[in-house]
Amino acid sequence: MVEFVIVAMTLLFILLGTLQLALLLNAQMLVRYAAFNAARTAIVTGGDRLKMLDAARMSLLPVFPNHGRALTPLGWEENYLGALRVDQQTNWLGANGVAITSVSIENVKKGEVITFDDPGSGTVKPITVQVTHQYELVIPIVNAAIVKARELFAAGKSPGTPDELVKRSAESARRLKAKPLWSGYRVPLTATYTMHPQSDIQG
Repeated sequence: MVEFVIVAMTLLFILLGTLQLALLLNAQMLVRYAAFNAARTAIVTGGDRLKMLDAARMSLLPVFPNHGRALTPLGWEENYLGALRVDQQTNWLGANGVAITSVSIENVKKGEVITFDDPGSGTVKPITVQVTHQYELVIPIVNAAIVKARELFAAGKSPGTPDELVKRSAESARRLKAKPLWSGYRVPLTATYTMHPQSDIQG
């Protein structure tokens, strides 16, 4: 019985981890799609940041897990408004002023003019748009372990054995849940897309 419990707990953790990683890969594909849509919006609107962000947010609706299914116009609108509220949060773990969804044009300097048809009035070159989304990990227990492992790797430390990692994650989760603002674990997913402008863009 003891052996079964040990093996079952390990197997359950592996299965949940596999599921979370699959969801993470799906979210990464959606972030790439969001980068495409943000870049497409940028080249036709002159690099309007708000419209680019809105295009990215609409592309990322499936990764917001708590706002229902967008099978009808009303459901889609409710999903969008829910995602908008989440994007405006500043109390998620590790926020420190970091937006949940952010969009930027990476290769245009401030004051630089990118032109699509007149070399005399600006620089002719493609633009590269980057979308970063702080993806919410939704699988219990595993989410804490993934975030803790990421923190340890970033600090140049080893996460140790799976049992040690789970123990550290549980301790971190207890400390964080004691805070008044609790909104889940998130990891940054980033994608870029490059397109030629179809209108002038002011950096």
